Amino acid sequence: MSYEIPYKVTVDVPGLIDEDGVDLTAEKAAVALEALAAKLRAEPQTLKHVFKADGPGEVEDRWVKRSRYLSNRILKATGD
Repeated sequence: MSYEIPYKVTVDVPGLIDEDGVDLTAEKAAVALEALAAKLRAEPQTLKHVFKADGPGEVEDRWVKRSRYLSNRILKATGD
């Protein structure tokens, strides 16, 4: 059994708003996320501040069956 707990993270995106309005691009988002990751690596104590409060958690009732004898083989619930 596994658990899924979503976290809300606020990311500052430099250059997001300019004189023409809001301009979110994949490159700007990637740079902002990489900067956040670098900050967390450099200052691990800020983790709880960045990942503010956890959202509603729920139990996921999924299991994975795999063969003991054949590698890279996963079975569905039907056994296929």
